[in-house]
Amino acid sequence: MCFFPPPYREPPPPTQSPARVSPPTSLTTIRVKPKKIIMKDLQSNGGGGDNGGNNSPGTPNTTLVYNSQHHQYRELVRLINLQRDKLSSQQMELTRYDAEIMFWEGKTREQQHQMEYIAEESLKIEAAGRHTEQAIKGLGSVEEENEIVRQQEKTLESEITN
Repeated sequence: MCFFPPPYREPPPPTQSPARVSPPTSLTTIRVKPKKIIMKDLQSNGGGGDNGGNNSPGTPNTTLVYNSQHHQYRELVRLINLQRDKLSSQQMELTRYDAEIMFWEGKTREQQHQMEYIAEESLKIEAAGRHTEQAIKGLGSVEEENEIVRQQEKTLESEITN
């Protein structure tokens, strides 16, 4: 039985809930805007951030934060998809190896049956050979007796004629 997971669909990017937002690591405070507001800012300001497109050094750009998180999320999804692909290919390899093992086990059983058959036939041939040897020995003794009988016949014929 072969199991293949369903194709992976990329879920929507994660939303930032207040409980999941980690505290800022720098001295500046990062304001996180909801996704809809960020998308509106991008559309209306041509890629602007918090300050209507002004990216001053003291104010971080939430679009960059969002893009960074979105990039990380996409990277994780890509890694998951790669792992699933690898697992699928490994599953196919295992299935192929199982089939090959079954093939060779079947061949081995077939050869064992052939060896058993050959052993039985060789025993039959050996038994027949022994019978043949006994028959030949028996024929040899019959020939000897026949020769003795001929000699006795010749001896009797010569005695009768004398």
